[in-house]
Amino acid sequence: MNHLLAFLVICVGVTSALPSPNYAKCVEVENQMSHSIHTVVTYQNQMTITADIAAGAVHVFSEQVLDHGSYRTVIPVESFKVSFDRGHAGLLELTHPIQVTGVHNCVRRVVKPLPGGATIE
Repeated sequence: MNHLLAFLVICVGVTSALPSPNYAKCVEVENQMSHSIHTVVTYQNQMTITADIAAGAVHVFSEQVLDHGSYRTVIPVESFKVSFDRGHAGLLELTHPIQVTGVHNCVRRVVKPLPGGATIE
């Protein structure tokens, strides 16, 4: 009986010690710049998807799924990079890691102008 109780305590201790997952399944990028931006989204398996997003437009980089036959898993969004030419100042590239708490269906990020560049919120 004592061995069974010890086994249950160990099992409960191990399962409660597992961290909860923290990831986003997809990302929605809004471009508030006055010109188009080139965007590259990187998923956790290093797969990338690119899109040119027009000024004032929104683009959804959808959920990516890996089919294992009898089950499927979501490939989390890791980060995205925005780039655009600033004319005389040259190319600007901003990389934004996707950091969330818990599991999110789709997260929204907004690219906003700053003097001489941009910010991502």
